[in-house]
Amino acid sequence: MSASHASASPAGPLTEPLLRVQGLSRRYYRSGFWRKKQAVQALSDVSLEIQRGSTTAIVGESGSGKSTLAMCIAQLETPDSGDIWLKSQRLTGLTTAELLSIRQKIQLIFQSSASALNPRLSAVEIVAEPLDILGTASKPRRRELALEYMQLTGLTSDLVGRSPWALSGGQRQRLAIARALTLRPELLIFDESFSGLDLILEAQILELLRTLKASYGFTYLVITHDLALVAGLADHVAVMQSGKIVEQGAASQVFRHAQHPHTRALLAAMPRWEIARPAGSGA
Repeated sequence: MSASHASASPAGPLTEPLLRVQGLSRRYYRSGFWRKKQAVQALSDVSLEIQRGSTTAIVGESGSGKSTLAMCIAQLETPDSGDIWLKSQRLTGLTTAELLSIRQKIQLIFQSSASALNPRLSAVEIVAEPLDILGTASKPRRRELALEYMQLTGLTSDLVGRSPWALSGGQRQRLAIARALTLRPELLIFDESFSGLDLILEAQILELLRTLKASYGFTYLVITHDLALVAGLADHVAVMQSGKIVEQGAASQVFRHAQHPHTRALLAAMPRWEIARPAGSGA
């Protein structure tokens, strides 16, 4: 991987957070033929900070609001109130044109990687597609960069010309990560991106993320229902319930000294979390 196009090396002493969420709220309305419109509070006064070079996990049950939070951070949903800051830039209230450059800095990798990959393109074309859209560099250089990112994420040269449907689930997930990295994002968001993988593939992808973070200082936001999954990956954990963050803190603190009953219930329901060692726990 050429250092010129890789993400910046890990930052020095942490000062301002890379991303700051303040008082975020989002309400949806449901309606049906036989019922009146009903309000659903997906987010309620959510505040969160993500430090550069760290891994933050948002954990909660289905319907807790964690995916809505991810969509708002990625600027794919508009909150009803509250603010989102990327370093010193306020994201809420920006125009569509102004958001184009922001969306390059915040990349969201969805749960189903297959549905997000164009089946008419080869693997290398999929990785190069964001560069093609932006017109970055010459076409040969874009292909060269795509090949470098495929290599970086552990995709071998024999996969270059394959359709995404000819790849395994783990290979498609690596392809989605390589594609996101071409834009040199400052924040990578994984929204339940590992839930469709078996335990062996899941472990391989998590190890890849650890390696990329150690080498290039990437910043991750991992959205999951599974505390066990992030036990050895996250530096900071926030637990959501009914649209609110009910507990957050250093991963070692949350895993070993959970304060909120909902956090304790999640831990009790997931016995395999004890197998993994919380990041930075020193255990």
